Formats: sequence, C-alpha cells, structure tokens
Amino acid sequence: GTGTSLSLGALGAAIGGSATGAGTGTLNGGSAAVTIAGNFTVPVYTASSGTTSIAGTTVTFGTLTHSNGTVVMNGTGTPVALSTGNQSFYNLSITTGGGPETVNVAGTITVANDLVVVAGHTLACGNNAVTVTGTTTNAGTISLGTAVATFTGLVTNTGGTLTGGSG
Repeated sequence: GTGTSLSLGALGAAIGGSATGAGTGTLNGGSAAVTIAGNFTVPVYTASSGTTSIAGTTVTFGTLTHSNGTVVMNGTGTPVALSTGNQSFYNLSITTGGGPETVNVAGTITVANDLVVVAGHTLACGNNAVTVTGTTTNAGTISLGTAVATFTGLVTNTGGTLTGGSG
C-alpha cells in the first residue's frame, strides 16, 4: 500500500496520543526530541538523533534506522509489548515512568551502544537473542531466555538482577 511520510527535521514533536501508521508510512525523527505519550506503531521510523521517548504499552518497529539516537521506554502502563522487528537500536533505556514497568520483547534485541534498565523496571527478553555492544547499566531486572546473549562492553549490575541467557 501507500503511506504518508513526515520529516520533523530540527523541530521535534510531542504527540499527546499514539503514533500509528500503515502501509509504507514513514516518520523521520530528525535531530530534536520526539515524545510519544501513547502507543507507537510506525512501519518505517528513522529515529531522532536525539531522544525518542515512548510511553505506550504497544511499541512496534517495522523498519528502524537508529540515527545514533536514544529510544527511551518510559511508560506508566505495564506490561509493554516491544516488537523490535529485529532492528538495531543505538541506545535503549528502560527508565522512569509513573512506576514499575515491564517491557516484554518480541524479536532479537540489538543495541549498538548503551543499554540502561533503571531500578524497578524489567527488560524481559524472552527466548530472543540479545546483543549489546556498548555499556550495559542495570539497576532493575534483565531477564534473558535461552537464546544467545552477548555483552561486549562493560556490564554494571548495581542492585539489579540479570538472569538466564547463553553464550
């Protein structure tokens, strides 16, 4: 199908609800902050080179170009269903929202730089492969399944829990 393309450039955006698209719709986050207060399902997303904050409970990436930016999962609802589309994040942060947050991952999770999970939050990777090239900072819970988990940078587990995985 066809879709609409939107490029934010240096403007940034604060979306008070959900960001959804269909077909071949694209969103180019540009260089400023992009904040989504609801769910995020966009077929093609070129992430902001700054920060993309998503507060919804359904987050689906079809095609993601990370642009060396940070994706922050900071919702108040739990659990969050994160479908990675087997795409690569640059920085991924499971961080402050209105309370404890569990992010359940579907698809491989690849973080080209840093992964952060703050206290009270959980990144539940299921039986999906996990690769983090940069620093992993965990004060919450990272739950790995039986798939290969590869952490090539420094892993700091301060008061957090890291369970499961192989490799």
